[in-house]
Amino acid sequence: MDSGNQGLQLCHKYILHHLLPQIAWEMGRKKRTLLSFDETRQIAAENFRRLKDEDFARLFPEYLGKSRLMLTQKTNEAEWFDFAVAEQLVGKLGLLVRHADGGYSLIHDNFRGYLSEQYSREGAAYDRRKKQKKAVKISASVLLIVLIFCGAGLPMLGDAADSLLNVVNSWFADDVLDLSWENNILKADVCSEGSEQACEYSVFKMDLTRTEVTSITFLDTLSDAPEDAEDLSEAQDGSVLGWTVRNSKSGSCDLYIAGEGGVAAPANCLGMFNGYDNVTNIEFNGAFHTENAETMSYMFKRCNSLTYLDLSSFDTSGVESMQGMFHLCSSLTEADVSNFDTSCVTCMKDMFSECESLSCFDLARLTVILQRIV
Repeated sequence: MDSGNQGLQLCHKYILHHLLPQIAWEMGRKKRTLLSFDETRQIAAENFRRLKDEDFARLFPEYLGKSRLMLTQKTNEAEWFDFAVAEQLVGKLGLLVRHADGGYSLIHDNFRGYLSEQYSREGAAYDRRKKQKKAVKISASVLLIVLIFCGAGLPMLGDAADSLLNVVNSWFADDVLDLSWENNILKADVCSEGSEQACEYSVFKMDLTRTEVTSITFLDTLSDAPEDAEDLSEAQDGSVLGWTVRNSKSGSCDLYIAGEGGVAAPANCLGMFNGYDNVTNIEFNGAFHTENAETMSYMFKRCNSLTYLDLSSFDTSGVESMQGMFHLCSSLTEADVSNFDTSCVTCMKDMFSECESLSCFDLARLTVILQRIV
């Protein structure tokens, strides 16, 4: 791919994932469906500056070091507004409408809630990054003062300094980017096309059939794991544990998978949830990290009882195949895949085949999003 095309694709992704949600969020904050020309231009200007911000790039590394490539011939805020808002969102993508009075609205207001929520998550992460840097500066200043005192013959302040530093750091403890899940790799539980018979007797090789499970929950802590929990880690080091809670009346099971800080998906997610016919709910809770996944073929095939899937936390930037991913999910009415990055995907054959409960609106929206992200 030449640099021009790469820059344009990154621009499209940035506009869809960051600028449009920011516009929707501002509409929600102002409790209006229409923003003035000046309000929209101000948002685009802030969006332009954020792209060049190192803190933002480190939170979203796909843009790290790419701002110059993306902003070729868009050297200032006015040019970015003309390109991102007028040319792309209004012109080519048709996701914003410009009114006669110069104001802007979303093409469909029912997009606003979801887009606003997406920006709220992004904004919170960005703010945490800023607070974290501020915390480091405060801690460094406190430490410098303490060293000056100690150098002046007041070593008794050392303990007080340690306490003060601990307090300062505790203010921002929740704001440190937690990557402790990276080594908690879940072992593959391959169940591919044509192996349904074996799937019925395989839940990570536990003494449990897939049809017995009615819910699956991912957790970012091992504090609730029982002593007899199974080691489901790829390295067999106990970093990922799995256990079940059985309903004494129905005999069905709730499956829990956990790791400290979360669980990393294996590269091969082929058929991971294939054949969980009776599962009505899968809760990922932001604790299932898919950055390393390369194939998601048949991942949710034959999950006949699922009606909704929230996959908004999935990072699919490295995924190459989504063939049959939701094949035969006959009860599925909605799947939130709007954050999917399909730039590396080469096969989507039968991705939603025989998902007869999905509405036409959902499928049309999905098609539009997937076509415009790549």
